[in-house]
Amino acid sequence: MRIMHLSSSPRARASSLLLATVLAAGSGLGCPGPEPQAMEGAGGEGSTATIGSSTTSGLPASSSVASSGGSTKSSSGVGGNGGEGGAGGRGGAGGDDPVGTSSGTGGCGDVETNPLHCGACDHACSADGAVEGQALECIDGQCVPKCALYRFDLNQPDPLEGEPDDGCEITARRVFVTRITFPANLGDAASYDAECRELAKGLVPPGEGWTAWISDVKASAEERLFPTDVPYVRLDNEVLAWSWDEFLAEGPIAPVSITDDFADLLDVAIDPGGRRVWTGTLENGDGSDASCLDWSSNDAKDQGTFGLVMTENELMVNGPPAWTDRGDAACNSLARLYCFEHP
Repeated sequence: MRIMHLSSSPRARASSLLLATVLAAGSGLGCPGPEPQAMEGAGGEGSTATIGSSTTSGLPASSSVASSGGSTKSSSGVGGNGGEGGAGGRGGAGGDDPVGTSSGTGGCGDVETNPLHCGACDHACSADGAVEGQALECIDGQCVPKCALYRFDLNQPDPLEGEPDDGCEITARRVFVTRITFPANLGDAASYDAECRELAKGLVPPGEGWTAWISDVKASAEERLFPTDVPYVRLDNEVLAWSWDEFLAEGPIAPVSITDDFADLLDVAIDPGGRRVWTGTLENGDGSDASCLDWSSNDAKDQGTFGLVMTENELMVNGPPAWTDRGDAACNSLARLYCFEHP
């Protein structure tokens, strides 16, 4: 190719350069190396790039520039979608809100009645202390003493004399009726005592001793028990009598219906036949003449005195004696036992 010699002025040199470029493009001349190839690149992150005065969304994340001797790659893609919002956080632990109304899983409950948080969070009534036999309950945000289960405060102090409260000084004696029935031929009264002790093992506390309310030829029920001047109560703490003398003279003031597993026999044994109790004992505690041959016979021809676990209405109709002496039954019958706690 013939090259023309142009003027060496700046304008002349620029014109010459332009002319050479046009001639090279028209004749298929180019940079050495393979032809540039267009490739589809991965999508970008949806950023916005500004070129000049125009704005383009979704430009490729990167692109390569053609260079001498190498391939030229052009990347293009579609902008990515925006990320999802994060999961909401959990509520925080409760703080000092005394009734637990703030959000979160904390809180200390009802400070008006909760003995662990009485009047304020973490104020336990047990920290205030109590005299012997007392427990503390939370009433209107105040720790108030009360007698513990089976304890009674019979000796009230005289506030005018400044006498101190000696607490719930009296421990009641417990009484239950057995949940199971027994034959009339276990041998003697002591054999029935053993049944009472066995059933009482499940109580809390189990107690020091238990005697069945039953008479034999050796001793009457009254003689076999240990009379005390303390209250006699059912296992649910319902008072049966305020003393032993009252128990014998007037009988129980409530049905002796709570069993050793804390069930109310009146709820499960409506039939009077299921509420019979072997006693062999009269209302005054003496032995009767009917004791199934001293608790050795299960013959239908022999008889044994039984008491009846009565409803309150039956107590009024039949009178207190029926709790221990409702009549005589054939010795081939099954009946329950009354069990009395003693020291």
